[in-house]
Amino acid sequence: MEQLTSNEELQASMDLSSLAYHNFDLTISTKKAEVLYQPAPGKPCTEPIISVSNQKLSATDMFSYLGSTLSRAMHIDEEINIRIAKASAAFGRLRDSVSVSKKWHPTGEKNSRSTKLWLYQLFCMGVRPGQSTSVMPGS
Repeated sequence: MEQLTSNEELQASMDLSSLAYHNFDLTISTKKAEVLYQPAPGKPCTEPIISVSNQKLSATDMFSYLGSTLSRAMHIDEEINIRIAKASAAFGRLRDSVSVSKKWHPTGEKNSRSTKLWLYQLFCMGVRPGQSTSVMPGS
């Protein structure tokens, strides 16, 4: 992919994209579209001024897409914090929605650390990336 460095190059690329959209009877929503500019390492970040159909697009510092978050700073710290927060919220919802009865857990303790670990292993570690799952007949 070509690296665009100047505002003029970015605008020219957007103009070509807008023309391609127009050729397929598509439009770019200027209300929803945002610009995220990531400068080269060590280079200052200046907010780009990009427009579509003579309407300026707003600039953003972070952009989320398909579960990942890109940031202007290009550091993974924010991505990790967001993923930890999402996992923590999901685990909190799981804890609130699952009532562990004594008969379910071998130690018989409802709120022990071992029960929490057991729930985590059961629900969070049960399916790992790259593994397949199957439903047992009658489940």
